[in-house]
Amino acid sequence: MRKIYIATLLALTSLAACNQKDSTEAPNKPTQTTESASKSSLNTPTTPSAKIAPEYAEFAALTQAAKDKLANATPEQANEIYAEHRKAVAAATEELTKKEEKFLGEQYHNEENWQQSENEDEPSIPKGEVKARMDKLASVGLVFFDEGEGIVSIRQQPDYFKNLFAGKVTPDVAEFIDLNANDDKKPVENDAAIIVPWAELGDRAFAWESFIKKYPDSAYAKEAKEQFQHYADSFLFGMDNTPVEASTNPDLKDVAQEYQKIEKTWSDFAKAHPNSSLTPLFDEARQIAKMEQNNGQNRYDAITKFRKEKWGMEEN
Repeated sequence: MRKIYIATLLALTSLAACNQKDSTEAPNKPTQTTESASKSSLNTPTTPSAKIAPEYAEFAALTQAAKDKLANATPEQANEIYAEHRKAVAAATEELTKKEEKFLGEQYHNEENWQQSENEDEPSIPKGEVKARMDKLASVGLVFFDEGEGIVSIRQQPDYFKNLFAGKVTPDVAEFIDLNANDDKKPVENDAAIIVPWAELGDRAFAWESFIKKYPDSAYAKEAKEQFQHYADSFLFGMDNTPVEASTNPDLKDVAQEYQKIEKTWSDFAKAHPNSSLTPLFDEARQIAKMEQNNGQNRYDAITKFRKEKWGMEEN
């Protein structure tokens, strides 16, 4: 049974439909959301009501406080409000996750709270207590987020900040918020494995690289650089459970075929973005992918050296 983050979306979508009418370790769990899921944050009531569960009223008040501050704020003041609110939301969701720790650890993965989809390739549908809690979270712009390996946390919906700060902040901050929202709608990894088409890694790396070039003096340039390096590194080398390797072992034909597909995405990227800082790195990535000695240890060492020399990344 697959419980990918889309399951959270299903609960949120049904809640949104109800709001309109009122005018108001198990298998993989939820790891994605989409536009329809995040729009419920727009409908957060300005004052606590029966639709907001008491345990989330404090978060609703936090959101409303930010709205009140933004009412007459200049773009520069809105930037400061965003920075402060972002920290406050991170702290609040961390605290909520701690409060829900027992439920998330014992009941969230319980098969009684999930309904098998007719198509096994489709995500399971939440029901029971999981569905009820998802609905409560959605009413204040929050969602359950499956981080993989059985870990689930509470986070803001992907468009939470975008909806709240749209038209309020300076262009660089607005674009930073948009990029993060787009990334959050569809995570690229789960359980140390790439779960999106390989080309999407390149698209995201290029988007963050473009932000850095466009806004080199932005307060978020450093964070954007980290995002770029994360996606670029995944694009070039994959992850632990989906590594980039060009095996010549006849028993690993699937690995060789997958590498050919990855190599094609590199070629396509180079043609589309010849001036990207990523494009000159593909030749070296190809050489590293072909290293097979010592059960791949030499490839691991080469990747570690590459990361340190190119991006200043130290081994964890």
